[in-house]
Amino acid sequence: PRTSQHCQFYFQGNVRFDIFASKDANRKDEKQIAGFWLNSFLLETTEGKITLTKTEIDKAQKDVGKDKKFPRDFRIVLTLERKMLAQDKMNEDQFLDYKTPTSSRSH
Repeated sequence: PRTSQHCQFYFQGNVRFDIFASKDANRKDEKQIAGFWLNSFLLETTEGKITLTKTEIDKAQKDVGKDKKFPRDFRIVLTLERKMLAQDKMNEDQFLDYKTPTSSRSH
C-alpha cells in the first residue's frame, strides 16, 4: 500500500527529518527507522520536487538489495516552494516551504 503524509512548515539551514515506526497503536515501542538531512542553502533548486531514493536515506540504504525493511522502490518526495516571511524580505534570506512528504510502499 502507498502511504502519504502532508505537512507544511518553513525552514532555513540544516534540518533533520526522522522517520519513526511502531507496531503498537500507543507508540510505546516507537523507534527511528530512517532519516535524512537537508540544507536549504545547498539545494540547487528552491522550487519543485526533490526525490530521495532508498540509497540516499540514512538506515534505509542498509536495506538495499535485501528489501526486508523497505521495498525496492522506497522513496521520499519533497515538494518545495520558496517563501519569504515579511520580517525577512529586507535581507532576502531563503526560506523553503516543506509541503508534501510522500513515501511509497509496493508490498
